Amino acid sequence: MTMHNQYQVPTKRLIGLVLTWAVVILGVSSWIFTHQAPLRVRPEFNLAVDGGITRYVGALDTFDAGNYYAIATHGYVQAQVGLRAFFPLFPVTMHWLMMPWRGVLQPATSFALIATLTNLVALAGGALLLWRLTELDRPGKSHYWALGFLLAFPGAFFFMAPYTESLFLLFILGAFYAARTGRWWLAGTFGLLATTTRLPGIVLMAALGVEYLEQCGWRIENIRWNLLWLGLIPLGALGYFGYLQFVAGGLSTYLAAYHASWPDRHATWNILAVVVHPFIAVLHHARPKPNDLLGLMGVAIGIAFLLSFRRFRLRYSYGALVLLGLLLPLLSGNLESLLRYVMVMFPLAILFDTLASKHPRIALLWLVGGSVANLALMYLFVRGVFVG
Repeated sequence: MTMHNQYQVPTKRLIGLVLTWAVVILGVSSWIFTHQAPLRVRPEFNLAVDGGITRYVGALDTFDAGNYYAIATHGYVQAQVGLRAFFPLFPVTMHWLMMPWRGVLQPATSFALIATLTNLVALAGGALLLWRLTELDRPGKSHYWALGFLLAFPGAFFFMAPYTESLFLLFILGAFYAARTGRWWLAGTFGLLATTTRLPGIVLMAALGVEYLEQCGWRIENIRWNLLWLGLIPLGALGYFGYLQFVAGGLSTYLAAYHASWPDRHATWNILAVVVHPFIAVLHHARPKPNDLLGLMGVAIGIAFLLSFRRFRLRYSYGALVLLGLLLPLLSGNLESLLRYVMVMFPLAILFDTLASKHPRIALLWLVGGSVANLALMYLFVRGVFVG
């Protein structure tokens, strides 16, 4: 057996690692919720208070989880207008998976269990695709470092919260792996699912366009009709906007809902001002917001990747994905949640896997430091402080 076959996809080990990590995250978050008083009043939606098994899977079900729960149980029409800012794939999937359990479990209980299991399956699938994709760049190697980077990322606990991180990661990994293996119809389909999950998935259209040109040797004459499959990608977002047009007024309804949900976000082209704002606050003796500092961490990590990815001979399409994935949230004029947007940019994990093979001590330092930071952020999140 060759080294390539030996390390191709250790499916059981990867799933075991993801499952072990998930049990630790759920267990620790449950202990925090049970034994630590809230630092702030958590949003009313809180599955952990239901007791029973939801005590162990519901401690992370707060903040935006309540919005997804409202959509899953009541839909967009009956729910408050602000909920229309949340894209449909995750809550609608929860709605259909919850239906067989009506009359058997309380809606909050079934939502907590199904969201946890869905995210666990999506994260395990993402781990397998990450290994396969990294193998294309570094054949015949072990790629546990890539998964370690992902699970130790500050804020990685969101992969097990009722948020879209796990599904979105699965879809962008699926889109890139399909593209790298020449199945452009499948890449477009995964991209469509990504834009039905959340709007930033639209960056896949440009990033995969770069991947296509890269595979064509940057020669226009090598372009074929299969490039058109990338036209599927924006259909997820366009389909949702079309639904809103049918029931509530279209794109203007989405924009109104967006501003109602995130009133501090205002579109701007001056992204430099967004980045330096926390520093200006310090100069004026004001305390910067914790989420701004986390956002700056995301910016720093993204820039570090962009400055070094070609040194490690990673693909231009990876650079395009990270660059656009960094710029799009900055255009909202706010640093909040930017660290989470950077977290799902899988090329960071591939670069880390490459770096770890040459500098394992530095990689180990990240794993330890990142894991501690992740637990600290989760501690604050469970106790009612939004971090992300």
